[in-house]
Amino acid sequence: MVSKYVTFWYPLQEINSEIDVISFEANFLEDEERLHSIKNIFARNQICKVCIIPELDNVYYSDTFLEDILQQDEDGFVFPYFSERYIFDQSYEWLIYQSHEFTVTFAGKWLVRECKTHIKNYEKGIVASMRQRKISKAGGTI
Repeated sequence: MVSKYVTFWYPLQEINSEIDVISFEANFLEDEERLHSIKNIFARNQICKVCIIPELDNVYYSDTFLEDILQQDEDGFVFPYFSERYIFDQSYEWLIYQSHEFTVTFAGKWLVRECKTHIKNYEKGIVASMRQRKISKAGGTI
């Protein structure tokens, strides 16, 4: 049973619990092979221009999203951003939520399915409280 004191926000679940979500520990995703997989998921789905809502800056659009996924700084890869940030495109069919709890949550049916299919050993990186929510193989939570 999940402790009532350890909670994470799963994007859009309060609005519609049918929206598929999967949350990863950011450190799990900070791996070149996994980041290539994430980049390829978006490239295959022709997603390159996104809207980004960062916690500490103004909202902006980026058309370099695919390149940004593999960007590095002195601390390592930048994508598992360690502050609140939301990423989505104008289709509004998916969302990435990066949190200061060192989690990265992917929301949206096709995106969750692609993560489960293409991120190697994805089960090992799932946030502990989400594991307890019984992730279904087909998508979403039960």
